[in-house]
Amino acid sequence: MHDLIALVSQLLEPLRVTLFTVSGSPVSAGDILQFLIVLAISNWLGGVVERELWWLVRAHGSFDAASVGTAARLMRWTILALGALIGLATIGVPVTHLAIIVSALSVGIGFGLQTIVNNLVAGLILLSERSVRVGDFVELADGERGAVQAIKMRSTSILTPDGVYVLVPNATLIDGTVKNLTLDPSGHRQRFPFQVDGNADPAFVAKVVAEAARAVPYTASEDEAHTIEVGISGFGNPGLNFELVVWVKLDALMQPYRLKSAYLAAINEACLRHGIAMPNPAYDLNVTSLAPVALAAPRAGARSLTQSAPERGAPGAAP
Repeated sequence: MHDLIALVSQLLEPLRVTLFTVSGSPVSAGDILQFLIVLAISNWLGGVVERELWWLVRAHGSFDAASVGTAARLMRWTILALGALIGLATIGVPVTHLAIIVSALSVGIGFGLQTIVNNLVAGLILLSERSVRVGDFVELADGERGAVQAIKMRSTSILTPDGVYVLVPNATLIDGTVKNLTLDPSGHRQRFPFQVDGNADPAFVAKVVAEAARAVPYTASEDEAHTIEVGISGFGNPGLNFELVVWVKLDALMQPYRLKSAYLAAINEACLRHGIAMPNPAYDLNVTSLAPVALAAPRAGARSLTQSAPERGAPGAAP
């Protein structure tokens, strides 16, 4: 047994050789190996925590997958950072030096990584406030519209109805004006203007158009706060301007062209079926009178327009 211990001691002797010193503290190959072992254990533990959180998402569907995914990654990075600090402390690196390193990193972050840190913090605010969630249909300050696909650490990806992915920095969603069109789960109100003949009965027009709008599959369920309204919005030339106000389903917002076409087609079909004429943008020109136009008297010596030039060879003609 004594010989086995001596053999192991001889095998571990190279690990005790000092490679360099940190503030007077020797660091050997064994210390570096110990640091790597602590770092590996921290990484493994962080992976276990991340997998358990994802299992929690699959077991309980009420959690937001994007929020849990971000929290899981942050938890893993935190455990890995703590493991690195513990590993450095075990090999004899003084805590004061670690504080200096952290301070230097803070200065570097303040100057070089300010935008990244700003977007990171903004992403955490979005996930905590849940004012913008995955699946919401939003409108940015520049008028761009789309559905939120993912809220990542630095940016948020938005898919437009044209199939274009827009990457928006998280800080833009926090500092700028963002319209969330689907924050109300009951639906979103849309307006569709149209015009009918001036002799049409407004009450009858409102009735038949409202019935046609209810038959459109994009229309949301009606209640006291979400009703279909049809009314006169103005007097046009040469008819009456109406507006259909209807609450549509949220998933229809990703199909704005089909949505508009469906309601306009329903309005047109309802008016044709019930004999409601739509104004024809044609104009009649009626001439009531035509005043004579006086011609100016010819100047002296000027040849009259009706006077023909003298024929060649005629008396008095120029040779």
